Amino acid sequence: LQVSQSRYKYEMCRERGVRLITIFDIEWLQRKKQIQEYLKSCIGVYDRTIFARNTIRIKDTNHDLMQNHIQGIPRNVISYYSLLHEGERIASIAISRHHRKANEFVLSRLVFSPGIRCIGGASKLVKFAMKDLQIQSLKTWSDNRFSDGKVYESIGFKLHSNLPVDYYYTKNYSLESKQKFKKSITGCPKNIKEHEFMAELGWRRIWDCGKRCWILENV
Repeated sequence: LQVSQSRYKYEMCRERGVRLITIFDIEWLQRKKQIQEYLKSCIGVYDRTIFARNTIRIKDTNHDLMQNHIQGIPRNVISYYSLLHEGERIASIAISRHHRKANEFVLSRLVFSPGIRCIGGASKLVKFAMKDLQIQSLKTWSDNRFSDGKVYESIGFKLHSNLPVDYYYTKNYSLESKQKFKKSITGCPKNIKEHEFMAELGWRRIWDCGKRCWILENV
């Protein structure tokens, strides 16, 4: 996707009340099962519905559920928290430190077990984590390619800012963040633009649809 295409398609669909979900071919090839489960949840197809009041909260060391997330296991995780229902782990979140601001805490993953809808589960986990870590503010992002962020809004997060489109690099069915290819890392000459240098190495840019930043204040 080019930057103009990704922005145009997303905005045109949004103006018409259509929810556009944008999936890269690489993601479909590598995370097909996770994407299929996500799409089922988007149209309300679940195997079971569980109420959060019937679950137990735990601070966890097991992060197996994170494998069900389209983006996989996050980095810089401080703690995992999970909900148990009759001994079964049905939902988990990961709390991390901001990759540039060590004093800021981030909700880096929210994931449910495949086929399970847990009403009130996300809110219960987030409140438990903030209390356990004694933090007053929590930040997260929703990716416009997948989500409008309504799940965060339902928890109590407030929309902080809309972020512009951004890009990744792709080559031979690999998808990498642009941070991995900074000039200081790749040795790109100062007189050559980063994306031009990467193109010479066989990497092309692929654009997302922007993101939204959300903040939850513990009041």
